Amino acid sequence: MKRHERVRALLGLVLLAAAWPLVRFAQGPARDIVVTDICHTPVRILEPQAPRRIGSAVILHGLSASRGLMQTAGQWLAALGLRVYLVDSPGHGDSTEPFSFSHAEQCAGDLVESLARSGEIHLDSTVLFGHSLGGAIAIRLADRFPTAATIAVSPAPLVRLEKLPPEMQPYALPRRMPVNLLVFVGGWEPAISAEADQALMRAAGGERLQREDFRQRRAAKLVVIRMATHTSLLFDRRVKDWSVDWIRSALNEPSAVSVSAGSPVAGGLLGLAGLLLLFPAAASGLSSLLGGRATEQASAFPTTGKVLALWAAASLSAVSLQRFWVPLKGLRLLTGDYLASFFLLSGGLLLVLLWKEARAGIHWDARAVVLACALSLATVLAFGAWLTWQLTDAWMNAARCWRFVAATLVCLPYFLAEELALGPPAAGKRRGRFALFLVLRLELWLALLLALYAFRSRQILVVLLAIYLLLVCVAQRGASDAVRRRTGSLAAAAMIGAILTGWFIAAVFPLT
Repeated sequence: MKRHERVRALLGLVLLAAAWPLVRFAQGPARDIVVTDICHTPVRILEPQAPRRIGSAVILHGLSASRGLMQTAGQWLAALGLRVYLVDSPGHGDSTEPFSFSHAEQCAGDLVESLARSGEIHLDSTVLFGHSLGGAIAIRLADRFPTAATIAVSPAPLVRLEKLPPEMQPYALPRRMPVNLLVFVGGWEPAISAEADQALMRAAGGERLQREDFRQRRAAKLVVIRMATHTSLLFDRRVKDWSVDWIRSALNEPSAVSVSAGSPVAGGLLGLAGLLLLFPAAASGLSSLLGGRATEQASAFPTTGKVLALWAAASLSAVSLQRFWVPLKGLRLLTGDYLASFFLLSGGLLLVLLWKEARAGIHWDARAVVLACALSLATVLAFGAWLTWQLTDAWMNAARCWRFVAATLVCLPYFLAEELALGPPAAGKRRGRFALFLVLRLELWLALLLALYAFRSRQILVVLLAIYLLLVCVAQRGASDAVRRRTGSLAAAAMIGAILTGWFIAAVFPLT
């Protein structure tokens, strides 16, 4: 292990030690239950941290999220004095119920009804809080439950917009608008999001903010948060301040005291940075077990022009074929089965087209592959545990574990082809190599985008999760390069890329 790796590892441990109290201080009493009246709905209950309880809040997450992503918002409301119910929708988080848009709304409504019937919540002092798809569901629940207020953060479109395809408009407006409706939209969201939210406010009768409006349960407000994205709103202090003031007014509790909720987001991000700094040292420590770095055999790597042309042909062929046949539909993951099939088809075709180069360049070193598997599984466990603790649910339940194994295996052909095309991470060529990698991934994403808009693939999550896909791609590239530099094994680098991608597919996409 080199000196700079030891220094980075030490800094990583310091960051983890600093992050721990920042996250832990924000987490008050909590317990997990499963409500089983009709749906089997996992719920995390956060007890109020303020001097007295002033009401309740039911929090609904968006598509491809979980109650873990909503935990910070839940802590804000618990600090105000609300008992908070964080809900896993069907097919998300710990729920093994099959996902569909109608089933998600049904289970949310059944949960609220069950809590109200059992006396856990009183509707006249309960706030419905939702993000994205959960925001749309919270608004639609106004038809069934006259709650004290509804807060929707970047709600999915409810007013029909001609610019949006039907798959992005799964719901319509309720027959009556919610009580005391507060809507947030980020300044960096697509313009069409702001258009949908403005149309929603027009349907609600426009902005009303007077005390009498709250008393008559008709207050409404659209808040545009500058320099915020669809997901960053969930961690934005401006959203917290507006929400706390809105709830005080809706519950007629101007004297309610909000205690400090700590710094959970800062702690979560510091911990992730610490784990990233520890990764090179872990890779070097494991690679030392191999007895040194192997030397990659020289082989004839394809030219850049040929690689770009092959990637375009393979990705377009894969999405064209999936118009008629999705080979991994049995995975039953919303968009995840399509994405895994895309990697399988494009990767298989690329290996066929690069057969001569593949025979010369791919060598299976058993020890290096075992190292890559051990390192990647340790990475999945460490990052999954830390993310699940505060930021989002990245821990796989039993229903997702076999999907993780299957997704990893079917992604492997693509990552072998990609490592072959990029060549060794030689000094002096890393920037150009990384640029080529980004272009190749861009070609894949553009093919998926073409399938969505031209072929009507309905895989809308490739757009909604674009930023996360980019972050996962960059992280996976860094991990694969770290292994390849230390082992000299193309196969080991491909294996760690396939495992990390399989983890993302299995952990993030909803079960159907």
